Amino acid sequence: MSAVSAAVEQPPVVDNVEQDEELALAKVSSFVFPRGMVSVWYDDRFGFDEIIDRWNEAGNLGRHGSPMLVHGMLDYIVDGYFHRTQSLDDEIEELEDEVLEQHAGTTRGLQRRIYRLRKSLVRLRRAVVPMREVVASIMRHRRETDGDPSLDPWFDDLYDHS
Repeated sequence: MSAVSAAVEQPPVVDNVEQDEELALAKVSSFVFPRGMVSVWYDDRFGFDEIIDRWNEAGNLGRHGSPMLVHGMLDYIVDGYFHRTQSLDDEIEELEDEVLEQHAGTTRGLQRRIYRLRKSLVRLRRAVVPMREVVASIMRHRRETDGDPSLDPWFDDLYDHS
């Protein structure tokens, strides 16, 4: 029996980073077997409920077994990356606009906040970059083990978004 394992970091899905908060990343490890998957989440702030909902919404795709479980989990994580990156970009842009509208002496706090947000954005992007290789590795493994080709478009889409 072979198993594929991957560890990824996932950002929390929140609307903004408060002034003194830093971006939090959570580690998840998954072990995929021909008829199932075991995932270990190292942070209790990230529930598995949304992933289970995605699996349940997949309908007929559930017949594909563990490859669909992997796709559903990674799709959730990649969507979280996109949402969080966009949120940080938007918040930084708003703060930069505020800095330009205020006098030089009153912008110190805003500049610090922009710096912290940019730092969080860099940290998030560092967590996102390896995801593309995780997905590519899964795609290679699927090809080498004659995975069901009907799932290829799903994994291609996941790769494009990672």
